[in-house]
Amino acid sequence: MNDDPSLYGQDEYFERIERQFGLRRGGPLMLSPRDWQRVESWQKKEIPLEVVLRGINRAFDHFEATADKTRRINSLSYCEQHIRDAWDQACERADGGGTADPGDPTVTHLLECAAACRRHVGEHVGAALETAATALEQLAREAGSLSAAELDARATEIQDRLAKNLGAGQRSVPLPPFSPWAV
Repeated sequence: MNDDPSLYGQDEYFERIERQFGLRRGGPLMLSPRDWQRVESWQKKEIPLEVVLRGINRAFDHFEATADKTRRINSLSYCEQHIRDAWDQACERADGGGTADPGDPTVTHLLECAAACRRHVGEHVGAALETAATALEQLAREAGSLSAAELDARATEIQDRLAKNLGAGQRSVPLPPFSPWAV
């Protein structure tokens, strides 16, 4: 695992979790005392920050895909099971098992972006789109072993490289943002 909790002071650990939760929720939110206790328990269990952030992202991805659009997530308690699942998967990978979860919305998003690239392969931009699709598929295979920040950076890098290779032709190729968390 890439993210040793001892590398983060308590304040940074708490602040990054609060910031990510607010970002995914769509606005600022003061965490409740219970939420702060939850965060403190994750830190005491030495759950790496990136695992907690991955769990928060999965919780919001799941909520957005399945819940009533008039409701919102108001507490980290909604994210807790997703964080536990992410921690279990991280521990399994650290023990030498497990790969990217095909049901993970992040993996699904990357594979959908790869498919979108392939749908737009044409005479003038085919090679660039094919290269991007292959890179996205590789990233999807590695997603389970990457932190959310690493995955976001690599997806963005693939998209930036594609934009550079397409040049002016980019406007004629409607593609979704490659980063699963791009707004």
